[in-house]
Amino acid sequence: MVELKRKNPVTVFILSIITCGIYLIFWYYIIYTELKIFTKQTPTGNSYGLDLFLTIISCGLWGIYVDYKISKKLHSIRTQYNLPGEDTSLLVLILDSLSIFSAHLLWMLTSTIQQDEWNKIIEQLAKEKQDYNFGLKPNQNSKDSNNPYS
Repeated sequence: MVELKRKNPVTVFILSIITCGIYLIFWYYIIYTELKIFTKQTPTGNSYGLDLFLTIISCGLWGIYVDYKISKKLHSIRTQYNLPGEDTSLLVLILDSLSIFSAHLLWMLTSTIQQDEWNKIIEQLAKEKQDYNFGLKPNQNSKDSNNPYS
């Protein structure tokens, strides 16, 4: 059984800035792995390696599509399980498209938004389905059970 773990979105953003975006390569690998475990497919239907390669050779343009598909996949999970939340795919698409004018800080922000959305999905499913097959658990180390980041 694989346990899906929440990651602090602010940490994702800060590590992305400190490492000049290199942390995002690791983050994308993790989100791909978790979404593949959870939904049995990657956001684009391609392997992580192929999408990384396509992103590199397209100078980041494929990455905009990847982020859009990640947001769509997160929204489809919310819809499938009747969880509250908005579809962030349009926001992500706009921010990623504008990221070339912001030294890619907006691209880092979209990963932060997606991590926050994934955390909320994990937490909501953990509360509703304690015996879920993927080992989803509410944050047991949390001081405040209503705040998943404490």
